[in-house]
Amino acid sequence: MSSGSEEHKPITLYTSLDSQYCHRVRYVLEEKKLKPDRVEIESGEVNEDLIEINSTGSLPTLLDRDTKLYNSMVIMEYLEERYPSPPLMPAFPSPRAEARIMMREMDRELSDNAEVLAHRSKNTKQYETAKETLRRYAVHLSMILGDRKFFLDSGISLVDCCAVPVLWRLKMLGISLPARTTRSLRLYMERMFAREAFLESMTVDEEEMNEL
Repeated sequence: MSSGSEEHKPITLYTSLDSQYCHRVRYVLEEKKLKPDRVEIESGEVNEDLIEINSTGSLPTLLDRDTKLYNSMVIMEYLEERYPSPPLMPAFPSPRAEARIMMREMDRELSDNAEVLAHRSKNTKQYETAKETLRRYAVHLSMILGDRKFFLDSGISLVDCCAVPVLWRLKMLGISLPARTTRSLRLYMERMFAREAFLESMTVDEEEMNEL
């Protein structure tokens, strides 16, 4: 029979200090009121415990008892199924599928282009294309939101947890949102940035990003 300490062994999350993909997982954990042991790893640092769990050393990596996971989307969906309360996905299959489609679109249009801006030279066509795509997609997201508080009618969801860490980084990435066409998105950002769970999800490095 397992001991009480084994039954309540905490989740361990290996996370970088500034990755949007790590941030989204931390944010899900906070919205679910889960308090993992967070192992923050600086860029270029080799962590032997991480390598034992995940030989690629990729971040984020989650350890939950005997379950070892990497890839932020996989981790987020695992947390939703393993710890279903409070729910961060709709209850029924059709809206859940629609939410997954939206998350994958955000990965392609929002997250991937943010990574280009974070890691490519400013003097490249790829950089300029990513910047323009992000601006256009911000207008699209504002239209989707309209007067809603969250991206889904059911309430806060994994969709929001994908979007908000990237939106937090827009200022640092040099993206200014057009005032007239992104009003709904900017109001959404103000609300989401003030949520306690989002504030708790950030590392010190991330707290400073929006002050640049």
